[in-house]
Amino acid sequence: MPRVRTPKRKAGRVMKSKSRKSSKSSSSDDAGMLGYCMKCQAKKEFVSSQVVTMKNGRKAKKGKCECGVTMFRIL
Repeated sequence: MPRVRTPKRKAGRVMKSKSRKSSKSSSSDDAGMLGYCMKCQAKKEFVSSQVVTMKNGRKAKKGKCECGVTMFRIL
């Protein structure tokens, strides 16, 4: 008879599965989207960007900062 798997428990509570956030419609609209520039060490808006899919299937936004450095933000 196959063994029935039960949900993992932590501190007496059943762990809820993480639900994925609904993805917003992503176009080439850069308004309001901030990324962290490693050179400027500040959060700045993308100058030009595009939505890419990473190897694990998650979406991310890749673009340039005002200073020319590539910025990346996981959506």
